[in-house]
Amino acid sequence: MTGVVLPGQNIDRIRAGLSRMCVGVGAWLWGQHARFVLWLPVLLAAGMALYFTLSWEPSIIWAWGAATVVAGCVTVRLVWGTGLPMRIGCGVMGACTAGALLAWVQAHHMPPFPDLPRRAVHLTGRVLDADAQVQRDGTPAWRVRLADVRFLDGINTGMPPLHRVLVLRLRPDDVCVPAPGDTLLARVMLSPPAFPALPGGYDAQRRAWFDGRAGNARALDEVTCRHGHAPSGLSARIASLRQTMAVRIRAALPGVRGDIAATVLVGADGAIAPGVRDAFADAGLAHLLAVAGLHLAIVMGLVMAGLAVVALMVGRRVVSMRALAVAVTALLCLNAENVAELPLQMSVAAVMALIAGFDALRPYLSAWEHDVAWWRRIGGRLAHPLLASVLAGSACIPVGMAHFGTVQPWFVLANLLAVPLMSVWIMPWGLLSFVLMPPGWEKLALVPMGWGIGLVAWLARQVACLPVARIGVPAIGNGGLALFFAGLCWLCLWGGRGRLLGAVPVALALLSPWWGTQPVVMVSPDARMAGVVSGHVLLTGPGGHPDPFILREWQRVTGLEASVLPDDAGQRPLSCRDGACRVRERDGDILLLLSARGPGRGSCRDARMVVNLSGQGGCPGVLVIGRFDMWRNGAYALYPDRAGGIRALSDRQERGARPWVMRPGGAGVPDLPMAQAE
Repeated sequence: MTGVVLPGQNIDRIRAGLSRMCVGVGAWLWGQHARFVLWLPVLLAAGMALYFTLSWEPSIIWAWGAATVVAGCVTVRLVWGTGLPMRIGCGVMGACTAGALLAWVQAHHMPPFPDLPRRAVHLTGRVLDADAQVQRDGTPAWRVRLADVRFLDGINTGMPPLHRVLVLRLRPDDVCVPAPGDTLLARVMLSPPAFPALPGGYDAQRRAWFDGRAGNARALDEVTCRHGHAPSGLSARIASLRQTMAVRIRAALPGVRGDIAATVLVGADGAIAPGVRDAFADAGLAHLLAVAGLHLAIVMGLVMAGLAVVALMVGRRVVSMRALAVAVTALLCLNAENVAELPLQMSVAAVMALIAGFDALRPYLSAWEHDVAWWRRIGGRLAHPLLASVLAGSACIPVGMAHFGTVQPWFVLANLLAVPLMSVWIMPWGLLSFVLMPPGWEKLALVPMGWGIGLVAWLARQVACLPVARIGVPAIGNGGLALFFAGLCWLCLWGGRGRLLGAVPVALALLSPWWGTQPVVMVSPDARMAGVVSGHVLLTGPGGHPDPFILREWQRVTGLEASVLPDDAGQRPLSCRDGACRVRERDGDILLLLSARGPGRGSCRDARMVVNLSGQGGCPGVLVIGRFDMWRNGAYALYPDRAGGIRALSDRQERGARPWVMRPGGAGVPDLPMAQAE
């Protein structure tokens, strides 16, 4: 029976095809075995990210089980791990589990948040470090980190000091110049770390938990400074050295140039004016200031990034992919929470793209540079800064979309000049200034460094003023960002043509913001502000002065321009009147009550859900989200579901019960001594 294929023959063909595919994949992986070690920080980061996305906290039993899995994977790999499946399986499972376990250990090693007083209180504390910060209105003020904080009023008198540091912002007119080791006495208002502005938004409480911060304080009067002895600990000495170096840098380079130089050299970023930082972000140069708020190790990471660009442009390999893997592994082991923060993500993406891109293109560039035609040799040399700009800028675009909700179309133009200038002029002079600081000659190196910084700042301002320099887009979510880094690592860490498959998840990550549903109504955790997405505008209220942090976070997620909720508007799908707004949806309306008047006559008609910012009242038989719900559960976001209804999601539902998730109202653990034994 010619031409007839029996079912058994089909099965045999499928088996043969699968067998050939497995053999081919195995041969390809064996050819890549020298690159397996490069995936260690990737797998560690994946385990840490998985731990942070949980909505429940693993118990000590889980930790012991994870430690057993890691030990078992190491044992199996050392004893029986000669085969490829065993090596890959043990490596992936062991590294991911180790990352999650490391994050769990670091999280449970931190002391709990204290219960801060809700009223004005006098306190005293020891200065760890101090930075001069420029506020939104342009006025400078000192930002001080205090340790061993004691409250001097009421029931807190005589209590033990806080186990966490407190961030104190002095008044702009305060004459005190704090230095590490000083003791400050101040009358302040305290606030715990802020709750996320919306479910799934930036988690300032998690950042504060791993930074060891108890909260923030604002000085109400001038503080009293008592100069003390220089600190003796290693971290305190480093903080004192950073502050001294920042003062000397700003003395040699006054103004914006000195502020930027202090940022890239010692991480003292607070004095950079918001307008300057916004110009760098709009020009696609935010990665040059990506060291904001981190310790000296991240600053050295930026120096390594600059040296990597220099090395790659002259054909050297001062910083290889293995060195980058070691550096990232060390940073993750020091603080697992860095995996979710902008500086590490942007620096790693840029440096990894530079190294892998120049490695792949080096044969073509070398052929052009040694060609007999003079125009090819010149083109080969000029291609280096262009490629550095394209590679670093392209790798940072998805990270910027995730953290800023913006895209900078002119980033290539800005990075084309800024990246080479930063690597071949600014950073070498900055490193030389460190050598010249002991004899007091740092100005000889800082002045030429300032020329380059001035040119970069001028370039950022010019590019930021170009048409459509900044385009708002919906932010990439955590899943999309993980997909992007998976694709980027596949592109950069593997060799051969198989690496090109990594472009697929990168493209999917860039498109992911437009696949998900956006919230139609958002409510702040303090119930003082609501936002409604109406068409292509984000409308906020009540009042015309929204909280700037919450507004920026809502704009980051939606990618929309902001305006004020109208007092009297009847256009569909939004209508507002007498302190109440109706958001019309396909299967029912959302009634948003902005004032204490309650729903008016006829307001409850067709209402499917009521959001009340002033109380708990609503419409009979309708789901009500009131002020107490927001106090208890944090911010709310309302989404349209596929069935045509409305889905409400709270911050507490999103984050769950984690060590860093504070109790309702920001309450912490009372700072009380243990009871004496009878």
